[in-house]
This record gives sequence, structure tokens and C-alpha cells, in this order.
Amino acid sequence: MFGFYFDPLYLVFAAPAMIFALVAQWLVSSTYDKYEKTRNAKNLTGEQVAAFLLRANGLNLAVRAAEGKLTDHYDPRDKTLYLSDSVARVPSVAALGIVAHEVGHAVQDSQGYAPMRLRAFLVAPASIGPWLGYILFFIGIVINFSGLVWL
Repeated sequence: MFGFYFDPLYLVFAAPAMIFALVAQWLVSSTYDKYEKTRNAKNLTGEQVAAFLLRANGLNLAVRAAEGKLTDHYDPRDKTLYLSDSVARVPSVAALGIVAHEVGHAVQDSQGYAPMRLRAFLVAPASIGPWLGYILFFIGIVINFSGLVWL
């Protein structure tokens, strides 16, 4: 009456994307965890480095707290640099790298760098991507198991 159908082609395309995303997330997180424990030679916190780099580039931006881990970002809409507590207050090598990266975005924005405008446009859709991707992956599997609806 109602047949069970699963398209294995779905997994051929979706599984590698899911695995790639998980591996990338794991690599970023494990690298951060490793270098978060390594103090930088000058013993400067991320907040101190941010102030120095912003001043060196002639930028007068607000630096605010961001909740969570690895949530640091530059918001071009309100010209604010958001630093997580572990980056702002810890004198680690990881904090320096993250702050330099985010200040780099602020410098690009101040110079009118065209790809930065594209990035600003894509921030909102991209911010939901990580968790939405996992949900859509599993919904795709469930929808292909349409025979389960009739059980």
C-alpha cells in the first residue's frame, strides 16, 4: 500500500557536506583549545591588543563583550568589535590571533573594501547556517523515509 523509499543519492551528497562541516568545526575548536592555554610573550590580553591595533590603525571603535566561546566578531552595522570573555581577558596566543583577525575586518570596513560589504550583507544568513544545516540534514533523511508517516 504505502511503500518505503530511501534515496541513497541523498546521503552521497549530504553526508560528505555534513562530515566536512563537523571536521571543520572540530579543527577550529581543538586548535583554539590548544592555543588558549599558551600565554603570549608580552602577556597582553585580547582587550589590550585590540586597543593597540585599533589605535595603530586610527580606528575609534567600541569594544564590547560577546557571550559564549568563539563568538568574537566585528559588526560593521554598529562599528563595534565584540570579544568573548576568554579572548578579551586572557593573555593567550589564541586571543591575539582572534583579535588580530577581527580588527582586520574593522580595517577592511574602514577602507571601504568591497568584499567586506558583501560579507556584511551575508552575515545574517550565514549566522544561522551552522545549526540550520544540521537540522535540514536530518529533516532530509526523515522526509525520504516517508513510509514511516503511515506507521
